[in-house]
Amino acid sequence: MSTQDIETIIVERIQAELSPVEVSLRDMTGTRDHWEAVIISTHFEGMRLIARQQRVYKALGELMAGPIHAFTMQTVTPEEAVSKGLQSSVQSEASSAKPQDKLVTLG
Repeated sequence: MSTQDIETIIVERIQAELSPVEVSLRDMTGTRDHWEAVIISTHFEGMRLIARQQRVYKALGELMAGPIHAFTMQTVTPEEAVSKGLQSSVQSEASSAKPQDKLVTLG
């Protein structure tokens, strides 16, 4: 696996486990093995923090023993993202039934 592919692989694995999901990654050291992530998903609703993180680590699987040396994450629901000032295009089930302003994620 080339190191150029690792960011794509991380995002794809998290998307496969938690879709609909929004993932923002940051290479913390420039070495592509220390990552910081903000992960917004409706799947986190009703889950404790440790369960959310376990779900992400499950998605990453063997990458945690291989090309990923460190992975820090903020796991939030769409409503928590709004309250923290994070922009998200993922809507919670409760809020999707109500009219609201859509948030647009800028790349």
